[in-house]
Amino acid sequence: LDGSGHKGQAGRVAVLGGSIDYSGAPYYAGMSALRVGAELLYLCTAEEATGPIKTYSPELMVSAVYKHSRISSPETRSEEVERMVSAVESLLPRLHVLCIGPGLGRDEAVLEAVGRIIQAAKSRDLPCVVDADGLWLITQRPDFIKGYKNLVLTPNLIEYKRLAKAVLGDENALLEDLCEALDGVVVVQKGSIDRIFASAASISSPLEVSEPGSPKRPGGLGDVLCGSISVLVAWAICRGASPLEACRAACVLVRRACRAAFEKHHRAMVAPDVISELGPCFQELVPAPVSQVMPSPSEVQTNLTAFFHSAVPPLDGSGHKGQAGRVAVLGGSIDYSGAPYYAGMSALRVGAELLYLCTAEEATGPIKTYSPELMVSAVYKHSRISSPETRSEEVERMVSAVESLLPRLHVLCIGPGLGRDEAVLEAVGRIIQAAKSRDLPCVVDADGLWLITQRPDFIKGYKNLVLTPNLIEYKRLAKAVLGDENALLEDLCEALDGVVVVQKGSIDRIFASAASISSPLEVSEPGSPKRPGGLGDVLCGSISVLVAWAICRGASPLEACRAACVLVRRACRAAFEKHHRAMVAPDVISELGPCFQELVPAPVSQVMPSPSEVQTNLTAFFHSAVPPLDGSGHK
Repeated sequence: LDGSGHKGQAGRVAVLGGSIDYSGAPYYAGMSALRVGAELLYLCTAEEATGPIKTYSPELMVSAVYKHSRISSPETRSEEVERMVSAVESLLPRLHVLCIGPGLGRDEAVLEAVGRIIQAAKSRDLPCVVDADGLWLITQRPDFIKGYKNLVLTPNLIEYKRLAKAVLGDENALLEDLCEALDGVVVVQKGSIDRIFASAASISSPLEVSEPGSPKRPGGLGDVLCGSISVLVAWAICRGASPLEACRAACVLVRRACRAAFEKHHRAMVAPDVISELGPCFQELVPAPVSQVMPSPSEVQTNLTAFFHSAVPPLDGSGHKGQAGRVAVLGGSIDYSGAPYYAGMSALRVGAELLYLCTAEEATGPIKTYSPELMVSAVYKHSRISSPETRSEEVERMVSAVESLLPRLHVLCIGPGLGRDEAVLEAVGRIIQAAKSRDLPCVVDADGLWLITQRPDFIKGYKNLVLTPNLIEYKRLAKAVLGDENALLEDLCEALDGVVVVQKGSIDRIFASAASISSPLEVSEPGSPKRPGGLGDVLCGSISVLVAWAICRGASPLEACRAACVLVRRACRAAFEKHHRAMVAPDVISELGPCFQELVPAPVSQVMPSPSEVQTNLTAFFHSAVPPLDGSGHK
């Protein structure tokens, strides 16, 4: 964790699990992977399970890869199996590891698809961890996994007996004999002592983990271990270390997390309590670096002070609701609900007062469950906008809904979780043109940038527009505008005629045109060395508020972008100092307020008012009107 990485480089994990009946298990595996240190988590599941899983937490990118009612029907089974295989196989090239089994269920058609997916992963030599119902599949046809040396199986006592019986005809077969028969597959035999082996060619005898965990065994601990093993095995294989040692390390980590959780919760301990302890226990095992000294006041910080005094609305009690920031986020889709939530909550935590979130109808339910602060509206329905019969009508509905909101806004934030559906992007293009015609401040990130790379001409000259590309997005944008992915930021901005570009990286660079400033502004102070998914959304929401304030009060939008970059970096550092490798985007959002207060102290009443006639009258009222708590009442 030296700060040199980019989002996802320290772990892109997919969990293939969940079903119409089971939604908790894949969530446990996914969140465990993130809390151990993975940076991007894809969760592939049944359509019927996506809603519940999305409501548990915004950190997971949850996609429906099949529908139970279709895969269990003889008429549509084959088609749905193909859909499932295709969806997951298309994801494999971007993964470091695939975790299969938690909550999968035993539907024959689902298991048929999973078998083909395992074969595809094997052909790519992709690290793969199989648990729970994934193991049931392997007991039905164990031959197809033989020789898959990057495969890890994690059977408990019953699952081990079943597997040994299927492979060797003896449920009591030794672990060593089972692994030799599987030709290099790693097996983690879970029990009071965890035993780990692959073949005699790798190690002479099984590794063992016997240190105490929790005396209580709630459901979900196997899913926690499966997710934890997935990350450590992926890291080990990527860096040339032993996957068997990775499995042992994961067993130790989860046992320590179980013990820590039990010491706090005792008999009430459940799996989420264990997940909460993974980060602190990992930090004890592998201390992550923490900045020891805050940078001394610099020119950047001095300039920020001047900017904040000129741009940030005063908190003097004279304002009305919404005057300090009415922000809309246009994003989210059938697959992505976390990103627009991060952008919206970040805007509120920076200081916006009203947040409108415009999204797909299918995403509104999950987003509303994350928090009541956002005003979430469906501006289109995926099933209608993706259908040739209703596409045009739904595009018009989307454009009309968002355009009607523009007159009341201070800023529009576009892109987080938007997806790349062509009809949606067509509508978004028209919305950007409407915002441009009003000269409304607008910040575009993520899939909104994808749209602009397809047709960059329509944003040229939009001086209240801010683009926030990361490394890959910048290359794509520069290629689209100038035909050179390595073009200088200054040249790109000149070609865009005044559009502000925030080039994100180890050093954030901000420019618009030579007419505005002579050279790019830069932000280099340290943030977090970990790069979990969602930090771009946090920055996008933060920039939106500060840019809106700056333009409303006649300050520089470029300085606003620099201030937002500094703020988010400090929030990232503060979150990392608390959570270390377990840090995720919501931890950063929680630090935005305190970090902003350090940069721009808000007034706090120093003296409580002395008792007044009003208070005396209230005391008398309360004594006369409030029911007594004397134990005599009924519910």
